[in-house]
Amino acid sequence: MMIKIAHVGGLGVFHHLGERSDILFCHAPLAAENDRYRSFFKAGHLGKYKILDLCAYELMMGTQNKSVSNKDYCEIAEDIGVDELVCPDIPGNPQESLNSSLSFIKHWNNVTWRKRPILMLVPHGLSIRQWLQNAENLLKEVNSARCTVGIPKIVFDVDEAYDDMKRIILGSLLLRKFKNIEIHLLGAGRNIKEEMVAIKETKPMIRSMDTTYVYRYLLSNSNPLQEYARPISLSYTKVPEDSNYKIDQLINLLKGENVSSH
Repeated sequence: MMIKIAHVGGLGVFHHLGERSDILFCHAPLAAENDRYRSFFKAGHLGKYKILDLCAYELMMGTQNKSVSNKDYCEIAEDIGVDELVCPDIPGNPQESLNSSLSFIKHWNNVTWRKRPILMLVPHGLSIRQWLQNAENLLKEVNSARCTVGIPKIVFDVDEAYDDMKRIILGSLLLRKFKNIEIHLLGAGRNIKEEMVAIKETKPMIRSMDTTYVYRYLLSNSNPLQEYARPISLSYTKVPEDSNYKIDQLINLLKGENVSSH
């Protein structure tokens, strides 16, 4: 099974990226304030699997400054008809994150859904032991057939350097106890090329990943396979020149395919 990629981008190019994605990854704060963005995901482009995210990481990094209440979050999910809902988490604070997630699980259970989305649980911890324990605490609250596990870019502490392989290790450890859980990587790591190689070697453990990789480099002149960029705001409406060609070129680079000159 090949890993499914959701290419995430700003208001100027989200539709181009969505059309080229294996699955769709929608940001709730943008859907709450931009009708065009929301309508694209609501239309269920080509019948693709849809995930809705509350943007906890973007809020922490300052690239998103508007939060969405649990009530509004569920209403957006219902309106768009998403298949999966990222459980609210708090990066850098494992106990508060656990409490927030447990509270939302109760809310999710009490909502009357036309089509109940499954939950993506996002554990946090300051050590491998604590992360696994918090993952187990969350999984006890939701039937494993109704949830997945999301592993964020920064796993143990907001000040810790990225460690791409740590996510693969955590996923492997989790699957020793919960053998049928599917795993989603929330964002690409520091070295996306090396991470993709590692993911391919562990298949079918990692189901999917969302990434702003293509979008970041559409707006920069950096070498996409050598340089890492900090998170970028998705509110930009800029449409880079010759977007379609550049998007296809970058996606092919990500897949490790040869790219012809333009």
